[in-house]
Amino acid sequence: MIAVNRPCQKCKPRNTFLHDSLQNVIDVCKQDTTGCSYGHRSVRPVRMTDCQLVGNSQFPNCHYTDTHITKNFIVTCDPPYWDDPQDPLVPVHLDKII
Repeated sequence: MIAVNRPCQKCKPRNTFLHDSLQNVIDVCKQDTTGCSYGHRSVRPVRMTDCQLVGNSQFPNCHYTDTHITKNFIVTCDPPYWDDPQDPLVPVHLDKII
């Protein structure tokens, strides 16, 4: 997980990995936004690995416990950059696991 933590040189408290195709996650952006937020909710549960930082791990020796779960999620979506897949919106942030 050092590649995930390297840009900011510290251990992130949580890392979540969605086990689904990029196109399926992009398609979530086609769903209506949820309530008063700008998030888009997945229509079906997705397999994911949720990693929580253990104790007071220090970079670069970040230690995590992993939990394998299948849940829905909410993502924030923005218009794509020129080199992104050419969909009207693309996911830019995993907001919540539900």
